[in-house]
Amino acid sequence: MLRSISGLISVAMIGTLVFASLSPTTPESSAPHFDKLLHVFAYFVVCFWHSLLFTRFPGRVFVACVALGALLEILQGVTGYREASFADQIANTIGAAIALLSIRMTGIALFRDEPATH
Repeated sequence: MLRSISGLISVAMIGTLVFASLSPTTPESSAPHFDKLLHVFAYFVVCFWHSLLFTRFPGRVFVACVALGALLEILQGVTGYREASFADQIANTIGAAIALLSIRMTGIALFRDEPATH
């Protein structure tokens, strides 16, 4: 049951990330670099969550998150109403890297098959 719920949470997270990335509207804020902070936070959450689920493969989760970010940036570039941004991809990678480091340093997992050391 817990795995089913966690799977639904995963689908919701990825779906929200894809929708937000490809939506014609973007969040506005007067805070400097607000959008970059959103990228760091979003990819931290997604990478951290999936690293909790796939405890044997946190490195692969990291690579998948970085690849997803790159794909979404490329897709933004072809939408005609969004721009691809290398700075956004760097922010995505930083968020995923912080998640990976957090998982490796704490060793926490939702479904423990073995310690998160890969």
